[in-house]
Amino acid sequence: MRAPLKKDKTCNLTAIAVLISGQKQSALRDCLFPIAIFLIMLILSSCGEKNKKMEDDHTYYTCPMHPEIHEDHPGDCPICGMPLVLKIDSSDLPSTEAATDTSLPVDTRQIISSLPAIHPQKKVMNLEVMADGVIAYDTRQKKNIASRYNGRIEKLYVKYMYQLVKKGDVLFEIYSPELITEQQNLLFLLADSSASPQLLEASKKKLLLLGITEKQLNELIETKKPFYRLPVYSPYDGHIHETQGNGGNMSSRSDMGNGGDMNSRSAMISQSDMNNSGAVSNTRVASVDVISSNRDELSLKEGMYVQRGQTVFNLLNPHMVWAVLKIYADDVGKIKLHQPVQLAIEGKSDEIAEGKIDFIEPVFTSGSKILSARVYLDNRHNSLKVGMYVKAIIHADSVFGLWIPKAASLDLGRNKIVWLKDGNGFEPHTVTTGIEAGDSIQVTNGLSETDEIASNAQYFADSESFIKAQ
Repeated sequence: MRAPLKKDKTCNLTAIAVLISGQKQSALRDCLFPIAIFLIMLILSSCGEKNKKMEDDHTYYTCPMHPEIHEDHPGDCPICGMPLVLKIDSSDLPSTEAATDTSLPVDTRQIISSLPAIHPQKKVMNLEVMADGVIAYDTRQKKNIASRYNGRIEKLYVKYMYQLVKKGDVLFEIYSPELITEQQNLLFLLADSSASPQLLEASKKKLLLLGITEKQLNELIETKKPFYRLPVYSPYDGHIHETQGNGGNMSSRSDMGNGGDMNSRSAMISQSDMNNSGAVSNTRVASVDVISSNRDELSLKEGMYVQRGQTVFNLLNPHMVWAVLKIYADDVGKIKLHQPVQLAIEGKSDEIAEGKIDFIEPVFTSGSKILSARVYLDNRHNSLKVGMYVKAIIHADSVFGLWIPKAASLDLGRNKIVWLKDGNGFEPHTVTTGIEAGDSIQVTNGLSETDEIASNAQYFADSESFIKAQ
């Protein structure tokens, strides 16, 4: 009977062990479930904070007037007091194809507008070119008075710049050992009865070539006395001018030995003195200009020496002047020789001078895109003064073509467009333009007379537009 009891006891213990094991597993499941839920929520929260942090890293508040101000909260600018605005820094955000598509400017293909349309017109346009200029001496009338021999200025009759002289007026008297020697040679040949006529004629011709007039030569032959101070006469009419640096080529002291050769050392001393005086005058410019008027003073003085071939004076005829007009690069293709010009002279509002384009310089002014054109003017009454400003209207050739208002075209840099009417809207259309005439511009390609375009292309353009023309 005990054996069965033992077996039953063993079964009961097994059942109890199984029951306890099941209860433990159930309790473990009950404990692990909340833990798993907590871990999942923690992970999700961490991801959200990370995304928020990434968003915060790219978002800040800044001042429109002071972009260097960056704040993580709204408020006022510490510099100017303006309210801060929210800004997203897209420079560090990942680039995606979708973002690229949305960041492109607006593609302006067609604009609906009630703006009135116009037709291009085929017509003949009379071209006029406006130009500014100045009256200047006609350098074709410039004459040089040069010394034909070495000598010293004994007396100077010309006293100041721009002095008007007439043909035959005495300019200066000069002493020249070289010229005295040639006169004495002629007198010696005249006194020598055996001298051949050829030698006499050669001696007379040489004196004439040296600048002695026929009257002076006849007086020399009659009086048998050489001219020690020979007067030099002006061969032309005009205003007296000096070449630049004329004083540097002259000397106030010289050794006249050896046939009248110049002492170069004396010339260097004279130049040094002039440089020193110039250095002093620079320190007191105002007083020197008022008292001595150096601008109009001649550098040639009595007692100075001149060399053979040296230009002593320039004579410019005031009766012939020209207007030098400034032609800009855009207008160069419109002007030609002999086109008529009307000139409005400064200070002469009721007087219009007329002329024609006589010369067009072949090169642009250095450092600019300006070409000079000359209009020769007759100034025998001296009504035009050198330095006067003029405004010119150049009547260029007439041009036949298709024309539109300049306001109807829009310059995009590489090309120009017009807004072509299509139904109720306007579309951008590329055109090729030519020359301009006043408020009109020539269209050489891209339009016809039957097309309709917007009268003002600027109305359809703004800084955010991305225009794609056909």
